[in-house]
Amino acid sequence: MSDNNTPTPAGWYPTDDPSTLRYYDGNGWTDQYKPTGGPAAPIPPQPGGPGPQPQTIIVQEKKKGSAGKIILGLFLFLMLGLVGCIALVATAANEAGEAIDEAQDQRAADEAAVEDNAIITSCEVGDNGWGEVAIEFTNPLDEEKGFIGIEVNFLDGDVVVGSANVNFENLGPGQTARGEGTALDLAEGTTDVTCEVVDGTIL
Repeated sequence: MSDNNTPTPAGWYPTDDPSTLRYYDGNGWTDQYKPTGGPAAPIPPQPGGPGPQPQTIIVQEKKKGSAGKIILGLFLFLMLGLVGCIALVATAANEAGEAIDEAQDQRAADEAAVEDNAIITSCEVGDNGWGEVAIEFTNPLDEEKGFIGIEVNFLDGDVVVGSANVNFENLGPGQTARGEGTALDLAEGTTDVTCEVVDGTIL
């Protein structure tokens, strides 16, 4: 310790044991020891000096609800995608239905045109008792068809007594052809008949 009148400052000082330091608080020796060169031991408060200083503890608040927001976002994304897919499917189905309706309407119109352009040139009962019909037909369609069939009924008065088909193949637009058909099922005893076109078929 110092031999003059200057007070010895508080601090760690050597002891009789070279490996140990002892703390002097400025007024007297304390019971605080620490190894030489080791980590500093807690310094006791000096007499009359300030006491232990309060420590400020910062607590970071966790963000709540982030996982829930992510899940909600994914759910909404999937729902929007599902709604979009349903809308696309509904649109495609509606377009397909409209296309089918248009095709059916066009086919019906074509078959009606076929019936209107079939002209019966002869209709009679042959010597063998069969019904015989001849038709002249002009293709009214704007393209060639591989097969056009025309169904004809044989009438005895208002009663249908037989039927026959007259077929045409590979007729181009505006092309005219003649064809014949035979009713093998003509009612027995029929001698006088008339004929009428009842249906047209396009393949």
